[in-house]
Amino acid sequence: MPTQKTWSGQIMTVSEKPIISVKEARKILGIEYKSLSDEHIMGVVASLERIAVHFLLNVKVPYNRMV
Repeated sequence: MPTQKTWSGQIMTVSEKPIISVKEARKILGIEYKSLSDEHIMGVVASLERIAVHFLLNVKVPYNRMV
């Protein structure tokens, strides 16, 4: 069941099972994110997930281009 969380002033729905652990996210994000709380790290992950989904749904390869 999804829950409501607040991050950077925005309310977002977060599933109870994250797509990545905080420990894994810290490794991937690097030293710049070391001082953030676990909740903020998961907020960053959720934001990056939304950005990725947006681009996957909205960016199209032109028909005349070989893929």
